Amino acid sequence: MDYNKLFEQEAFKAIDRKVLDDFKVLISNLNGKSTNEMMLQIMNFYRNMPKGTSLSKEESDALIKTISLNMPKEEREKFLNMLSLISNLI
Repeated sequence: MDYNKLFEQEAFKAIDRKVLDDFKVLISNLNGKSTNEMMLQIMNFYRNMPKGTSLSKEESDALIKTISLNMPKEEREKFLNMLSLISNLI
């Protein structure tokens, strides 16, 4: 998948460059991981974002969509269901 073209979309333009670079590393580390491992790495990504950095709902959705696009369908469904459960708890 050509992430560079994807990252040129409007939703990514407002995201801090450091956060976007860290996100690109995250994506490359997720390949071949189980849904649980992915969730742990994603939570660590959000936890380790620089202080004062926040993502809008649109930006966060764009990042999650990017992660899910590279997953097999079955894993994608598990991943999105797990995210939904977590967001309902928060």
